[in-house]
Amino acid sequence: MLKLWINGLILATYTFRGIYAQCNCPRNVTKLHEEYCKADFVIRVIPLNQFPKQGLNNQRYYVKLLEVFKGPKHLMEKVGKRTSVFTKAELNRCGVYMELDMKYLLMGYFNKVDRNLGNKKMVLHACQGTTNLWENLLFKHRQRLRKKFKLNC
Repeated sequence: MLKLWINGLILATYTFRGIYAQCNCPRNVTKLHEEYCKADFVIRVIPLNQFPKQGLNNQRYYVKLLEVFKGPKHLMEKVGKRTSVFTKAELNRCGVYMELDMKYLLMGYFNKVDRNLGNKKMVLHACQGTTNLWENLLFKHRQRLRKKFKLNC
């Protein structure tokens, strides 16, 4: 029974926090607020399409941007529209995998300018930022994202 509980806990951690063991990044358990403060952008999205291996082994997700909690003005202007998010194509290179048509909270950073998009690329990395299913977030965290988190960074 204990083994079953431990396996369930490992699976829940694996699902909720992403795949960190495979890319060997040091991962301390941090609070959602700390991740929020470190991130360049914090957004709620629905992945629509996934395109493998763009350029330097990057995976490109086209996502519908539902809400921006933190980010520059040009990102806020894209709410309700389709935009791109990039990650490594392989999970063992710290890439992030998202199921299509599910809502996610993404916290990531901006990388170099993408000539096709005309601005900096939004990048997800298993060691820098977080990727959570929206439905797994506690109600209090959803409320704090909208109101309190930005006041205390």
